[in-house]
Formats: sequence, structure tokens, C-alpha cells
Amino acid sequence: GCLAPLGGAAGPAPLDQGFRTVRLGGADYDTAFAAAEGALGVHFPIESANPQTGLIVAIPDERTRLGGARIRRVARAVVQQTPGGPVVGVQVQVQKYATPDLRAIRASTPTDDRPATTPIQEEAGLTPQQQEYWMNVRRDEPIEREIIQQILAAVEDVRAGAARPAATQPGAPQPADTVQGG
Repeated sequence: GCLAPLGGAAGPAPLDQGFRTVRLGGADYDTAFAAAEGALGVHFPIESANPQTGLIVAIPDERTRLGGARIRRVARAVVQQTPGGPVVGVQVQVQKYATPDLRAIRASTPTDDRPATTPIQEEAGLTPQQQEYWMNVRRDEPIEREIIQQILAAVEDVRAGAARPAATQPGAPQPADTVQGG
């Protein structure tokens, strides 16, 4: 069945939409969300992160290849609470810029001088981003695996920090601490 994100709001289900997933049994939702946002943020600037829906979206990383071909990577993560603990899904799509067939071939009527299309059909009122057409080429699986490993490491760091005795908490003076400078 579908997994519901925290708060019960409808949202994307990683297991149903081709996400690389990991179950973080024993971790709480907030820790899982922070770990996912942090790991995704290492590789991509974050555009939005909504703990209520569990969706984290990165700003697309666009490059121009030799010859002028435009490609980009689009990354997102989803965190969902399940009875077995949070599930985190990560997806990084590699896309190439393409001209949709509708724009490539315009209708023409040589015997009629009336416009063949209306302004709405010619994309009037759309932003430049809405007029772009990007086609999925493949998934960037090595980056997905790396992000999942970073999420697991971050959750493990939180678990290890919670298990430390008070004297070894970060910021507490340690016997080996020395002060430099002077």
C-alpha cells in the first residue's frame, strides 16, 4: 500500500515512484528528515524542504556540454513515517533539454491567412521555466547511493551522540583539549 507522510497529508510515495529507499528503523521522523535534507544539500542547493509533506526538492544543477547540449540533474528526497520507522527515498534524474514536437512543427494553412494558433497555444502567459521541456535520460544511481550512505551515517551519528555519556558530549571539555594561540 501507499505510505503516508507525517501529518497524513497526501504526498509522493517513494516506493511507488522509483526512489532509491532506505528504512531508518529506530530513528525518529525529525532526525530522518534532517539527515535527508543535509545529505541532499551536500550535493545540491536546496530549493524547498517541507517537514509536513516530507518532500525535499533541490535546485536543478544545469550544465552545457560541448556542442551546446543542455543537461541537468534534478534531485529530490521524500521522508515518510511508517510503522517500522521512517523511510527515506532519494531520486536524482539526469535530463536533457529537448524541444517538444508541438513546438518543433507548427501548423500551417497556406490557403488561409488567419492565424493557425491562438496566443494560449503559443505559450502566452507562461514563464520561461514553464516553456522549457526536459526529458528524463537516466538516473544518477552513484549519487543516489552516496546520498543514502550519507543519510545512514548522519542518523548513526545522532544515535551515537545520544548514547554518549555526558562527559563526552560535544562542547564538553576533554582531557586532550588544548588551547592554541596566544
